Amino acid sequence: MELTAPAFLFLFLPLSLPLLFLLPAPHRRPALSLLSVVWYTVANLGNLPGLAHIALLLFFTVLLAYLPTPHSIAGGKLLTVLGVTVPLLSFAAARILGEYAHEIYTYPTGLLFVTLGAVSYAVDRARGDVVRPQSPLELIGYLLFFPILTAGPVIRSKHYFDRTEQMAMTPHLFCDGVRCYMLGYIKRIAVAAILLRAMDEIIAYAAISFHLISLLLLLLFSYLCFYFFVTGSADMARGVCAMYGIPLPRDRHNAPFAVTP
Repeated sequence: MELTAPAFLFLFLPLSLPLLFLLPAPHRRPALSLLSVVWYTVANLGNLPGLAHIALLLFFTVLLAYLPTPHSIAGGKLLTVLGVTVPLLSFAAARILGEYAHEIYTYPTGLLFVTLGAVSYAVDRARGDVVRPQSPLELIGYLLFFPILTAGPVIRSKHYFDRTEQMAMTPHLFCDGVRCYMLGYIKRIAVAAILLRAMDEIIAYAAISFHLISLLLLLLFSYLCFYFFVTGSADMARGVCAMYGIPLPRDRHNAPFAVTP
């Protein structure tokens, strides 16, 4: 369920926002985690093997998170290595199966960002930058945080838990979220789509009569299309987060991609 899908804009968003707004502040993060689980399940209803894959990855990440902290340095390093390598190996296996065994396996929505989230939590925990969540549901909520699962941006685990701990829904923040979402929508749906159509025309023309200027225009339009698609997706995700009372500021150090971090 993309952030531009009618089901999200006219059903999920207007139903979930009042629900979170009416809840007391301590219950909003668990409720947001439940909403993320519901969103992800609905988005992958027709892909049971993919859902099973995600469920196993979530179980593994939660299991590692709640294992007792080893007293030895070697034991701590082993947990970190497992927390990084197992999600990456599962992602590589999913890509291979989705390519060569698509009859029995379909690549699940957002697996890349779930994998990056699991790796981020393992690394942050090894550094001591994040505390253990109050419940496994909150860790699952971070891994399945629906605004970022379709196209980013990447959010580190400690940033997610810090921001959702202070989640506050205000009219000013909601209006900023709508503005940011609309800006990203224009970048992704209008500008990037027009550039992609122009690239198709250039490729069709180059197939008939190739010129150096065609190659230069194709390279330029490819970069611009990638730029507007990625930054538009990031702005849409930031806008949705702001609507839910979770501001994600633009990272000035990675301006072309506008990601956090």
